[in-house]
This record gives sequence, C-alpha cells and structure tokens, in this order.
Amino acid sequence: MIKFFRKIRYQLLGEGKTGKYLKYAIGEIVLVVIGILIALSINNWNEGRKLRIIEHKYLSNLKYDLDNDSISLVDMIDKRTRKVKAIKQLISIAESKKIDNLVKIDSLILEVAIWWEFIPNDNTLQELVSSGSLNIIQDENIKNQLLRLSNNYDQIVIERNHMRREYDSYIYDPLVSEISFLQTKTPSSIKNNWDWFYANKEVVNKNSDLLKIKYTNLLNNSVFVNGLGFAGGNNAFLIDRYEQMLKDITALDNIIEDHIN
Repeated sequence: MIKFFRKIRYQLLGEGKTGKYLKYAIGEIVLVVIGILIALSINNWNEGRKLRIIEHKYLSNLKYDLDNDSISLVDMIDKRTRKVKAIKQLISIAESKKIDNLVKIDSLILEVAIWWEFIPNDNTLQELVSSGSLNIIQDENIKNQLLRLSNNYDQIVIERNHMRREYDSYIYDPLVSEISFLQTKTPSSIKNNWDWFYANKEVVNKNSDLLKIKYTNLLNNSVFVNGLGFAGGNNAFLIDRYEQMLKDITALDNIIEDHIN
C-alpha cells in the first residue's frame, strides 16, 4: 500500500501537481501513524492479557491460602476455647482445695500447658510484595484487605509473644518447679512423647500419693494460679482476635472469588 502511494506521489510530483502531492504525502503519513497505533494497541492488549493471566494465578493462589487459613483459624479457636475452659476448671479446683480427681487435674494441666500458634499461609502475599508484583492486582479493595490482614497478623504476633512470656514465667516455671514427672516414670516405661511429660491414668493411679502432693503444691502456688488467670484472659483475647480475622478472611475470600469468576 505504501509503495502504491509512493508511486502516485512521484507521478504527481512529476506532473507538477503539488497540491495533490501534498495530500497523498499526508495520507501516507496518516496511514503509517494508524499502522503504528494499531500495532501498539495489539501489543498492549497482548501484554494486558498476559498480566491478567498472571493476576488470575495470583488470585487463585491467594484464595487457596485464605481457605487454608480459615480451616486453621477454626481449629485454633477451638483449641484456645478448650484451653480457657480448662483454665477455669483448674482455678475452680484450686479455690475449692479439693485435690482428689488427679486424672482430671492431669488432663487439665496438659490442656493448659500445650502451646498452639496460628501460622498464616502467606507465601503468595509475600511473593507479591517481595517481587513488587502487588500492582498486578487491579482491585484496590483486594490489595487493601490483604495488607490489612498482614498488619493485623503482625499485631497478633506481638500480642501472642507477650502472652508466651507470661506463660514461661507464670505457668511453665512453677509447673516444672512443682511437678517432677520424671519421678513417676523411668525411660523404659515411656511409650510416647506425651508419656514423658504427663502422667497417664495408669501412672497416676500407681503414684497417686506422690502426685496428690505435687498437684496440691502446684495449685496452692499463687504464681501458678495467678498465671492461670492471666492465661485465661489472654487466650480469650486471642480468640476474639482470631474470630475477627476469620471474618475478614471470609469476606476477602468472597471478593477474590467474585473477581476470579
């Protein structure tokens, strides 16, 4: 097409038809510009399509992470709810001074002492942030909610670490000081890891006199009992935080699902 216009242009120039020559020259320029614009548009469309494919992949991975986080949070809320219930029962036993059901006390102490942590599945978000690819996600609401979740979790980690320090000082130290579980067992009698630290029903029955003294001392220990109070409040606080995070994750998960669809 360009050669065709060029031939006409030369012919017009040779015939001295300057006005028509200029029109054809301008037309040739316009055609070139239009061609360039069309090429750029196609290239931009292809690049945009590639970015949307990448965005879809990231969103799908984010949804997968959030779905797993929801499952983990439900489990964590259940664990910490049981822990609060066990704490209340131990405090009630300590106040009653009735240290008779040693198997129950043993199981309650186990429930309180086990430490659980919620670890978010944030690999996709960390990849987006570290690679500078967060802007690939077009929906500003999704980006803002992701960053909000990340900031909330960072705050929960700070609060949880504070709680862990209190556990170490008020729960674990008195527990290790008062209860010597190794006195009730020998290495050859250990069946699993839990047996090493916590007496099972059989061991409790065989060592009831010794364990009753140990548990009485522990539940008369004001540091331990006050520590239970702190632990109960802290766990209840974390439950509230986890429940709010679960709501935020569910809402964000729905937004992402709508965007993907």
